[in-house]
Amino acid sequence: MKIIASIFIGLLFIGAQPHRDTPNNTRVYVANYENVLGTSLALKFIGSSEIEAEKAEQAALVEIDRLSSIFSAYDPNSEFSKWMKNDLNKPVKVSKELFDMLQLFEEWKKRTNGAIDASSAVASSFVETGTLLGSA
Repeated sequence: MKIIASIFIGLLFIGAQPHRDTPNNTRVYVANYENVLGTSLALKFIGSSEIEAEKAEQAALVEIDRLSSIFSAYDPNSEFSKWMKNDLNKPVKVSKELFDMLQLFEEWKKRTNGAIDASSAVASSFVETGTLLGSA
């Protein structure tokens, strides 16, 4: 009886798998990179041809580069790095992406009552003092 119940449950789970409308000729294409945003990166694409996967890969890399040019704290030429160098009491025009990120910093600071505080003053304080969460 236990064997029948186990088989039934197994078939139930197999039958409950989500149905995917993907052509039979699709496969997974993998691309590996080093030193992308300072780390290794593995991209996986499902496509029907290598050309299709390469187009998706290039589009992903272009978007990663674009976002890095805005948000990187390591690239001195990124928008975020330039913003960090400005006087914090002086208004500076920033892109919508950077503005949205800064708003999210503030939102998470409020949601967590300051437990998560990624504000620029705190971040630069960590860099200058080499401390994390105020501990030496």
